[in-house]
Amino acid sequence: FPSHDSSHKPIRLEELRVRALGNVALVTGKFSLQVEARGKVIEGTNRFCMTMIERPEGWKIVQFQATALTAKP
Repeated sequence: FPSHDSSHKPIRLEELRVRALGNVALVTGKFSLQVEARGKVIEGTNRFCMTMIERPEGWKIVQFQATALTAKP
């Protein structure tokens, strides 16, 4: 496999909310990221929704969706 130079800053979580319903959890919030790959910087803020289920081996993600937020003019 070819090697790719990349680096990233820690992902910032904001407005994190967890709603637990038995062995199911709905997690929503916002995250910001900045990644540099192949000389290009990619950064942005996204809203996300994630559904998790508790299994005998631990929590598993069963659904994840993120939507990029546009910058304010």
